[in-house]
Amino acid sequence: FTNSDSFEAGAFPPVLLDAGEYELVVGGGFTSGAYGFRMLDLAASAQPLAGDGTLVQGTPTIANGTQAFAFTATAGERFAFQNIQQSARTSLRLIDPSGRDITGPNFTNGAFTAELAGTYYILMEGQAFFAGPATPYQFRLWRPVNPPAATLSLNTLTTVTIAQPTQVVTRTFTLTEPKRVYLDSFTDS
Repeated sequence: FTNSDSFEAGAFPPVLLDAGEYELVVGGGFTSGAYGFRMLDLAASAQPLAGDGTLVQGTPTIANGTQAFAFTATAGERFAFQNIQQSARTSLRLIDPSGRDITGPNFTNGAFTAELAGTYYILMEGQAFFAGPATPYQFRLWRPVNPPAATLSLNTLTTVTIAQPTQVVTRTFTLTEPKRVYLDSFTDS
């Protein structure tokens, strides 16, 4: 089981199973001893996320287990993920509605666009061999909302506030004749 999840994961994405009976067979190979695992029903076990930038924080109940979070998206919807705190023994994955791992185990921060409509899962996976104490995590998920475009006046100081990561603020202006313009920035970021 050491290659089933976290950084060591092979090709074991979440799968959609039809109704019916299944059998899981565990073989020892060249080792013997006790094995521990959980079969997670992602829809039932995932903590829902609003995607409004609310701070999500906690401590996993099992240091080497997987904690699931879920949010819904429409196709083409943009998101920003900010990983504030996580254990070095923990990996994050983003799973789309078809079950594809679209980020791999090294997902940390960034913006992404939902390709499909439906439920997405963020899996926080502790390394299977890690037996140490669970450590706290913190992250935020945003659905950036861009404000409507506003008018820009030439030769006037313009200030804007970016309220959310990856948000875009647009200013428009019209020229009635050709002009040479220059952007004079007053901000160092």
